[in-house]
Amino acid sequence: MLRQEIAQLHNAQGWSTPDLWHQVRVRRIPQGGVPSRDSDRQYVCVRSVLDAFGLITPAQLKKRLSVEFSGQEGEVGMDYGALTSNMYREFWSIALDPKSPVQLFEGPGELKLPHPDSSCADLKVVGKLMMKSLYDMRPLPRGLAPSLYKGLLGVVPNADDWHWYDKQQATMMRRMVALPGATRDWDGVTFEMVGGADTALTEENKLEFYTRRVQYELIVKREAQLTALREGFREAQEAIGLCNHMSLLTYSDLRLLAHGPEHVKAPDIVDLLTFEGQPQMIGRAKGHLISVLNAMLEDDLRRFLLFVTEFGSIPEGGLPRDNSTSAPGKIEVKVVADATGSAHRRPEAHTCFYELVLPDYESNVVMRRMLLEAFDSADGAGFQVA
Repeated sequence: MLRQEIAQLHNAQGWSTPDLWHQVRVRRIPQGGVPSRDSDRQYVCVRSVLDAFGLITPAQLKKRLSVEFSGQEGEVGMDYGALTSNMYREFWSIALDPKSPVQLFEGPGELKLPHPDSSCADLKVVGKLMMKSLYDMRPLPRGLAPSLYKGLLGVVPNADDWHWYDKQQATMMRRMVALPGATRDWDGVTFEMVGGADTALTEENKLEFYTRRVQYELIVKREAQLTALREGFREAQEAIGLCNHMSLLTYSDLRLLAHGPEHVKAPDIVDLLTFEGQPQMIGRAKGHLISVLNAMLEDDLRRFLLFVTEFGSIPEGGLPRDNSTSAPGKIEVKVVADATGSAHRRPEAHTCFYELVLPDYESNVVMRRMLLEAFDSADGAGFQVA
């Protein structure tokens, strides 16, 4: 239902009419540019995205984005979706990096929550960006902690959420609660550790301490930042016109909408493939590609999707198209002959159109090797242009 409502809103806002798109300019300094340090380049990129979304109006939030990267040679032209995807992906990869020069998120493991010292003004913009990303049918990163999504919906997190966020500390606390006399190892600890009074931790109150520790780590110590994130998220909902539909979502619904199914499977990708080319070449390439995909590990399947579509998983409801009222998109595989020798030519992708240009390789071994080389090349090239 929500996807259908979004498609109708896209259609009403002229999603397929470039003259009605809202242009967003993002500054990004290329490798070798000035300043030269990675941290400076990352700061310029993230800061420019935050500034752009901080200025975006409610009416503009409804419009399709047309992203332009200033300071990046070779990225001039119409954005048919790939540059928008690149902007979101690059922003999140930097924002969630523990070494990021812009302090927005923190976490002892892979999952992150807003940093207690981060700017509430910036986090409010991030909340707006998150809702806009969902409206644009772009996935959110898997590096956001489950309790963050619960916070967006006003759902109180539980002990399992803390375990996901900080497994080591959560396990230590669970062991302390479960084992009689374990508080001896916590001598000198008081409820001040969880934002309470100067009351010593004892066997009698350790369960209360544990309960408060969960809420303190996930909410209390970063409450202002979470509130700002939620305000931005909800203001964007209201501006776009999705408040009623979003209010019906459960936590699981929101997570599924945010980044699709938890796992990527080869058969689901194979179902998206269509082929174009000479019949003899199609038959050979189709057999090789299906064999290669079926043998790939999940990480490489995600890299395949990123390479061809800019999505790390198949979104709920399928791949979005420019004409969002139409059926979900397919991956079009164009099999081409190469007079110079297919074994030495890498596949090419046009992410705006979910198009894979695949040379007529002589075997699945060669195809796999050339695909992986293409993934590696794309991974190291920063923003990719379709």
